[in-house]
Amino acid sequence: VVAAVCSNDLKGVAETILYMLESRMNLHFTESDRDNSFNAFVKEQIMPEKADPTNWPLMNGETLEERQTIAKTLGNFVLLREKLTRCPKTASWAKKRVAMQPKCQDMSLFNFWGLQNWTEDVIRERNKWLAGKIIETWTINSYGCVKCHKKRSQWPNTIR
Repeated sequence: VVAAVCSNDLKGVAETILYMLESRMNLHFTESDRDNSFNAFVKEQIMPEKADPTNWPLMNGETLEERQTIAKTLGNFVLLREKLTRCPKTASWAKKRVAMQPKCQDMSLFNFWGLQNWTEDVIRERNKWLAGKIIETWTINSYGCVKCHKKRSQWPNTIR
């Protein structure tokens, strides 16, 4: 799980994984008055793969190639309730954070609002955290079947 989360193998399914994980971690997800169906969310890449060095300076000796790789990992994605319209995808972390917060502040998976910088190291740490949450949420039994740690009655209506 950790290896998959830390690679770009999950980029194409990041939205699905984040949605499924959010629906199981967020205790208010099923009881919310908001539309929590899968189609109500969009995936946003926080640090752009080809980020402008002015807005996203390289830190700690990272290379552009390393950045492009880490930017494709699950830890660099967030679910939003709607697309960012007034904030360019290449905007700095400070601007994106302000634009994203109202679109996902009720979500369990994104609790990094206090960070002054969104760096490659932050993404690595979030990858580890997400991998741990995936392992906590789902296990594979001896038959190779996935078992969820939530009762079916606690799942959102859209995925029952």
